[in-house]
Amino acid sequence: ASHVFFDDTSHLAEVALQALYFLSPILYLRTALPESLSKYLSLNPIAFPIECFRGLFYSGTLPDLPTFFVYMAFSVLCLWTAVLTFKKVENKFLYYV
Repeated sequence: ASHVFFDDTSHLAEVALQALYFLSPILYLRTALPESLSKYLSLNPIAFPIECFRGLFYSGTLPDLPTFFVYMAFSVLCLWTAVLTFKKVENKFLYYV
């Protein structure tokens, strides 16, 4: 929705997503990082699902349920906020396209 009103947001989103990719533990394990940097990895919103899938596929372990439910609640809250924001500005799209 922000791209409809501001054209530069697509470029900012590309840079942000590329930075998020390189800061995510896709190409490396959490254990490969020093302990001082490993604690900041939990601030990355994509780190938890990546580590869950890695644990499921490589070692056959499921994530712990409390952490999983907190992450799912946060995801539903983000989705709800996005849908409400989209519904609020949807009627203005025609004027800016």
